[in-house]
Formats: sequence, structure tokens, C-alpha cells
Amino acid sequence: MELVLYNSAHSTCSQKVRLVLEEKGLHYQDIQISSGSDDLPTSLDYSAPVTSMVPTLVHGSNRIAGSSSIAEYLDEVFPEPPLVPWRPDERARMRSWLRFVENLVMPAVQYPSAQRVFNAPAEAARASTVLRGELQPSRGAFMARMRGRSIRAEEIEFALAELRCAVQQLDLALSDGREWIMGGRVTLADLFMAPSLDRAEDLGLDLLDDPSHQYAREWFQRMRRRPSYHAAFYPGSRLSELIGPAPTPGNPGAAPGSMYI
Repeated sequence: MELVLYNSAHSTCSQKVRLVLEEKGLHYQDIQISSGSDDLPTSLDYSAPVTSMVPTLVHGSNRIAGSSSIAEYLDEVFPEPPLVPWRPDERARMRSWLRFVENLVMPAVQYPSAQRVFNAPAEAARASTVLRGELQPSRGAFMARMRGRSIRAEEIEFALAELRCAVQQLDLALSDGREWIMGGRVTLADLFMAPSLDRAEDLGLDLLDDPSHQYAREWFQRMRRRPSYHAAFYPGSRLSELIGPAPTPGNPGAAPGSMYI
């Protein structure tokens, strides 16, 4: 049965699913959604609790919505190579990492993302594309709330503190010399974490530059060397390629916008 992925190139959730597909070595049709849920085929079964979501995977007659559900579905239906530990205690620890990314890391990176999007030039022409490609409905609603108002300094400060906390936790987990979050092989934990840190780097944040985060930095470098990473983050898949690079003191020619604090 053919795999069809309805997704958005720059969406961190779509990137997460593409990483899983590429790690599995699965062939799939990549259909880009740029104008909202109206682009999803009306013939799909919308009996699931969420009626439309980007990303959505279609596998034969099955429709799976939401990046985390898709990732776990793919690992169950296509078990090789496994991306989930076989021991129950290790699976539980991995799922704790998945919830950590979903509930802390990904929400935190939304704030500097929103600041960057809505301070970018040609916002009116491009913002709808950015909004439509964003993650789950709750995150799309977040971006909609941010539109038309300034991101408060304290919101950015809190989000950056959360992201620094996430990097510290990642560094601590890797400090025993393991290559990957769960040990000797890549799991969903690595594939869930990577897109948010890639987005942070793309936004010009220096989360991994701290010398005390050596293990996390080396982990990210290993991730970026994987063939799956190059395939999932193809040209045009980063926010800076859509709206221009983030302004930094060393990049005065970048598109204008608020500096991150």
C-alpha cells in the first residue's frame, strides 16, 4: 500500500514524521499543504477525533493524523529498523522523553518562531502559509493568537529558559557517553527532539553554543550527519528559507525584525 504524507516543509511536526519515514527507508509521496485543511482530500475517513491536521498520513484505507500518532503507527506497521526499545521499562523512559518534547520543547520554540514570522517582511503575503503549516490545531490556534500583536519580552524570556532547560536535560542524559538519548541506537526520542533544536538554530538561537553542553552539541552533530536528516530537511524546509534569515548582530543584511533576548 502506498504511503502518502500530507505535510508542510517547514513544520517541525512534519519534519519529525519525515525523519521517521527516512529512518525506516520507506518510500512515500510527499504532498505539501500550503493553504490549509481544504487541501486534504475529501474522500478521507474523518471519523477520527481530529478532523483535519497537518501532518496527516494516508496508508491504503488508513488515515492517521498528528505527528506523534503517525510516528508510532509507522514503527508498529514497519518494525524494521525498530525505533522503540523492546524492554517495557526502556519504552516507558522513551515515552517520557516524547512527552517532554511535546509538552515543553515544542511549545517553547513556538514563541521565538512566532516572533520571527510576524516581524518578517511581506508578512501579509506569507504568514498564512506559515500558519497553515503549523503542527497540531492547538499550535495553529497559538499562531493565530500571536498574529496581530507583539510577542512580549517576558514570553520570549520564559520560552528561552524552557529551551535551555531542555538542552540541559538532553546534555545530562548523554553525559554517560551514550550516542543517542536511549543508548546505542536512534529511537523516536532522538527524532522528536531534533526538529525543535534545528528550528532554534535556524532562528539564530545559541542554545548549543555553551561549552557546558558538549554532549548535546555532539549529539546534534551526529543527528545532522545521518542520511535521514539530509532527506527530511531538504532545501526549502527551514523557516529562514521561507521568510529570510533571523537578524543578528553579525548579520546586518538579514530581514528586519525583533532581536531575540
